[in-house]
Amino acid sequence: MKLVILILMLSLSSVSAADELPLQTGDIVEMTVTGVQDLTRRTTVAADGVVSLPLFGDIKVEGLSPSQVRARLKRDAPGKSYRPKLQNPNGQVVSITADDVFFDLVASRPVYVHGDVGEPGEVTYRPDLTVRQAVTLAGGYDVARLRQADPFIEMENARTDYAALWIAFAHQQATVWRLEAELQGRDDIGHTDIPTVPIAPELVSQILKAEKKQLSLDLSDHVLDREQLAKTLRETERQIDTLEERDEMQTAELAAARAELDNLKELDKKGLAQSTRISDARRAILLTSSQQLETTVEKLRATVERDGLARRYNTLDAEREVTLLKALKDARLELETTRTGLLSAGQKLLYAGLLQSDLVRRHAPADIIIHRSNSEGKPQSLPASEDARLMPGDVVEVKLELPRELFTTQLN
Repeated sequence: MKLVILILMLSLSSVSAADELPLQTGDIVEMTVTGVQDLTRRTTVAADGVVSLPLFGDIKVEGLSPSQVRARLKRDAPGKSYRPKLQNPNGQVVSITADDVFFDLVASRPVYVHGDVGEPGEVTYRPDLTVRQAVTLAGGYDVARLRQADPFIEMENARTDYAALWIAFAHQQATVWRLEAELQGRDDIGHTDIPTVPIAPELVSQILKAEKKQLSLDLSDHVLDREQLAKTLRETERQIDTLEERDEMQTAELAAARAELDNLKELDKKGLAQSTRISDARRAILLTSSQQLETTVEKLRATVERDGLARRYNTLDAEREVTLLKALKDARLELETTRTGLLSAGQKLLYAGLLQSDLVRRHAPADIIIHRSNSEGKPQSLPASEDARLMPGDVVEVKLELPRELFTTQLN
């Protein structure tokens, strides 16, 4: 069996150049005739192995090399004539000689690579194409069966994601400590380090310093809010007191004006009072009544404002506590989400590391099988090496053997 495989591999590495290969279905060929552009024809070998050429008709080319087809065309060319339409509008007939006819292979059928490569699919065939070259053009070896990208790039991406999650974890942990300190009325978060966090100590220090600064600012803002509310409440109380004093004065003035009007009316009955004085007294009563009404409205407005400020002052701490509790709940939820993400990223990092180390230490070649049809059209599956030369239409199957621990890691 080993002898048979060796013979097959030697035969694969001894394929001749592309122009000596027999033409097959799917090859693209071209015939040209010197000086007669009308007769240029580029066509594909049909499924029955036939090509249709001007002057020569349908010719069976499958199994023949391009040089054999060219020799046949040159042999049949003498005696053939053609009346060109493009170069010779006068209708002069051109005689075709053997030296005028050329026939060439333009493009062979592609090679197909599938299995554990980066980009399975077609690879353009060229003379002396080897398996190694075809695999390189197909993106190189890659464990596509595991839907895994380049392990080296994947490793770097996993490291980046893992580090970013740890930084986010440190931020969220410090935020939780700050919110807890605010709820408890403390002016310090009570921590100088974040243990078990694999990031630079300088970054941890900056995170904690920022949260401590935020705690100090939040506490200062709360104290300022309370002081401002208390100050506004006191000013409103003083405004109400002033309005009440004004109302009392206006009430006294109104009573005096009415008493004076009554006195003038009595004097008027006796003919001792002037009518202008009575009119002035009535206008004074009307003006004082209007001023007292404005005072009453202002006092009512100030009273409503005072009650609102008092209610806000009394509920300020409770509202702040509700806001902090909600923020703490959200922060803890984000912290747990990041913790879960760290577990997942750690698994991914471990898996990428195992895969990378396996490909780095791999020395054995991949298992390569070439599928092609023999001269009788029967399919063959031939073991091959990376140095084996390929033929048009070959299908290259690549398989990498991976250690069992990779699959165990993926499942766990």
